[in-house]
Amino acid sequence: MSDGDTLFDSLSALIKSSGLYRGRWLCDESLVRILHTYYPKTKEVDGMRSKLVKRLNKAAGAFDDSNINKIYKANFSAHCPFQPSTRRRINYYYFGNGQRIPKEPKTAPSCSEAPTLLSYSATNERQRSCNMPKQKELPGEVSAGKKKERNDNDKPMDATPRRSQRGKYTVPCITVTPTQADSDEEEEDNEEEEEGANVDTQPIYWSSPEAAKLFGCNYNVGDDPYELLEERIELLENAFDHYNGYREVVTGEGEGLSDFQVHRFRQKCFYLRNAYAIALEKLGVVKPDGTKTKWIDCCRLAVERAKMMGYRGVAADTIMEWNRHFRRDGKFPHPDPYFANGIRPKPKPALFEFFPQAAIDITDFIIKHQDHFTVDMVVEHFNKNMLPALHEEAKELGNDSEEYALTEKLMENNPKFTTVYRWVKYIGFTVQTTKKSYYVDGHEYPEQKTDRIKLAKTYLVELEPRCSRWIQMTLDEFNDLQASLPDNDKIIHNGYDYESDDGTKMKEFHVDNHMRLMEMANEKYTLGGTMSVRAPTNSKLVVIFGQDEAIFSENCSLPYQWVDPNGKRVMLPKSNGAST
Repeated sequence: MSDGDTLFDSLSALIKSSGLYRGRWLCDESLVRILHTYYPKTKEVDGMRSKLVKRLNKAAGAFDDSNINKIYKANFSAHCPFQPSTRRRINYYYFGNGQRIPKEPKTAPSCSEAPTLLSYSATNERQRSCNMPKQKELPGEVSAGKKKERNDNDKPMDATPRRSQRGKYTVPCITVTPTQADSDEEEEDNEEEEEGANVDTQPIYWSSPEAAKLFGCNYNVGDDPYELLEERIELLENAFDHYNGYREVVTGEGEGLSDFQVHRFRQKCFYLRNAYAIALEKLGVVKPDGTKTKWIDCCRLAVERAKMMGYRGVAADTIMEWNRHFRRDGKFPHPDPYFANGIRPKPKPALFEFFPQAAIDITDFIIKHQDHFTVDMVVEHFNKNMLPALHEEAKELGNDSEEYALTEKLMENNPKFTTVYRWVKYIGFTVQTTKKSYYVDGHEYPEQKTDRIKLAKTYLVELEPRCSRWIQMTLDEFNDLQASLPDNDKIIHNGYDYESDDGTKMKEFHVDNHMRLMEMANEKYTLGGTMSVRAPTNSKLVVIFGQDEAIFSENCSLPYQWVDPNGKRVMLPKSNGAST
């Protein structure tokens, strides 16, 4: 009989004789210490916890009626109840009484009663004599011939207490927390067992080459995927918990990242960290239906939990792709391929290398059309205007020159969107979120005064005479009109005096000079007035539309806009223009 079978038989006999250990969850270390208390000889078994766990795992079954042994199992990664500074994979067992099936715990706190079953005496491996038979040997360990050679103190007893003692309280009293009085000798005995149990109590999946490949371990040199994943969980948590934590998970220490890219990397760390934590809990564990959890199932569960927290969520395949990038060396690749491959600074495009003026021309074109600029506009401008001019310039350098070879290549295969977009980004233009722009009150700036005088001259001297805002009448008609008006409402403007072709004296007024003039113009002219006699000969009528402040256009601007290399962005227009 193997040591595992002996330990299992001893524990089974003890469970049957005492009702205290039934109907509650017990951790693997609690079972080991209980056996040490009742069977001191078990201290001599090397790797006792590992052997006991393996044997109990064979006997444990699903959380349904098919479980004949009524032994149920759960395991979690948590701090050891008896050694709080140690974090390991802990196995918990539930010994049923046949009356009910326990619910499968989802978190380690569901099994928090495990460390409370050992009293001060049991924790320190002491034996109380309250109607308790002394058990010195494991059941079935001593042969009949050797029993006679033992003295009375070492005389073995049956594993099962006598019938008269079965109903008595024969176990140590319960305390809430284990004490620190464990002897140094016990710790030394269990050091090797502790190290071995951490591996053995984990699902066998974590010792497989598949787990090593999935998470980037070297299976041939004995790397532990479980420990590596715990380290990377801590690294990812630091990435989205600290302001500059993302620099530790991006190649090149995150140099040159935009605010959006930093946000994106923190998002990757959040999802991947949750997927790793779920993998530690579920990978390699057999479900009640007999199936095993897969890596994609862990990713899907991470997405579902993120959605419950208010995140929009990503696809599970995306998290798997992030893992393929991250598992290589614990870093995400830099989004800029030049940074990712250590090429700094960026190489200058061949076009700007041979034709430096081309970068200036493209910059001027973008700034001129920055309020409605698109890369396609540069593509069209370059292919139709700039490239033919550059080709002619290259011809002057000779057909053997590198400039001519470059322009010939571009003429045969015109640059497309991707190439031109790379040129624009190299120059320094970036796409950023549209921000509210405002005008500064600079009415007294010299340039503002000059522009205002120019605008007033253009509007009042050149455009206003061509508008239908004037009315002409003879001098006699004006005198009659002036006489018909009350004394307090006379026309105070002198108007413009001139003579008609037949020598009749005339006067011209703007319709805004008096309310009566506007009424007369509306009756006399279709457009409420006519052009001024001072308008240039053969000039056309001008109709000026003003802005109607009562018209609103919601969300008429694009969410993103181009920003020049100096960080300047174009002023957004106040409206889309005049409307009718």
